[in-house]
Amino acid sequence: MAGKLAQNKDVAYLSYKLATIKTDVELELTCEQLEVQQPDCG
Repeated sequence: MAGKLAQNKDVAYLSYKLATIKTDVELELTCEQLEVQQPDCG
């Protein structure tokens, strides 16, 4: 198994990076804008 990990080290690091949730991203939205609202059917 160690051999397979060594062969796919780049894939393992990419998978880890893709699975990491970023929590320090600034959004141009307020909390009120993220609340559930009625759909705009117009």
